[in-house]
Amino acid sequence: MGSRAIKGYGTIAVCMALAVAGCAQNPFGQAGSGGLFSTAPNTAAPAADPSLAQARQWEERARKLDADNADLHRQLAQSQQQLQLLRDELSLLRRQLEATANQLETAQLAKQEAERRLENYLTSTRNRIGASITANNSLTQPLKMIEIPGLQVRRDGDVLRVEIPADQLFEPGTVRWQPGAARILDMVGSVLQSNFPRNIIAIEAHTDNATLLEGTSLHQLAASQALAVFQHLSRQTGLQERQLFTIAHGPNVPLVSNGTPAGRQRNRRIELVVYPETF
Repeated sequence: MGSRAIKGYGTIAVCMALAVAGCAQNPFGQAGSGGLFSTAPNTAAPAADPSLAQARQWEERARKLDADNADLHRQLAQSQQQLQLLRDELSLLRRQLEATANQLETAQLAKQEAERRLENYLTSTRNRIGASITANNSLTQPLKMIEIPGLQVRRDGDVLRVEIPADQLFEPGTVRWQPGAARILDMVGSVLQSNFPRNIIAIEAHTDNATLLEGTSLHQLAASQALAVFQHLSRQTGLQERQLFTIAHGPNVPLVSNGTPAGRQRNRRIELVVYPETF
C-alpha cells in the first residue's frame, strides 16, 4: 500500500475516534446540532382549546343568573308579605268603617226617636196646661234678643235661652232657696212678661253628675227645682201658668265637662226657654 493510502486510513481512524468521543459525551448528539439524533425539547406553548373557554363563560353566566334569580325570589317574597299586610289593613279599615256606619245609623235613629218623644211630650204638656199652639212664624218674625243684667241670654235656633246659675237660686244639691233667689226670678219674670207675654216658656232644670244622698236621684232634684221656679214665676210675676211648663233634664245635657268643680258649677243651672209659639 502506498503512503497515500496509509494517510487516508489514518484520517478515517481520526474521524471515527472523534465520533466515538462525541458519543461518549452526548450519545444522542448536541442540542441544537440539527443532527439526525437531535432530541432538543419543544419549548412552544400548546394552543388554547376554544370550546373549554366558551364552557367557562357559560358557567359564569349561569352562576350570575342563579344569583339574580335568588334575589328576585327574595324581592317577590317581600312584596307578597307587604301586599298581605296591606290587605289586612284594608280589611280592618273596612270593618271599622262598617262599625262606624252602624253606630252613626243607630245614633241618628236614637236622635229621631228622642225628638219624636220630646215633641209628643211638649204637645201633651201644652195641651195639659190649656195652650193652643199657633203656626210658627219665626222665619219671618224671629224672637227679638233681650238683655238681663248678670245673666246669659243666647239664641238657640228658633228659641231664646235665659241661663240662671242654679247656685244663685238654690243651695247646691237641695231645693232650699238662696237669700237673693226671689229678686233674680222677679227680674227675669218681669223682662219675659214684658217682651213675650203670650209665648210658650219652658223651665228646664239641669244638674251636675254628683252623687246625692241615698234615696234621692238627680232627676228628682231637677224636677223639684223646676217646679219651685214654676210656682214662683206663675204666682209672683206676670207670667201665666198656661204658658209655662217644666222639664227635668238632670245630668243628661251638660254644657261643659263635669271633671272640675268649675265645670260642675256651670252645669248646675235653670234655663228659661222662650219658644216662638204662642197660646
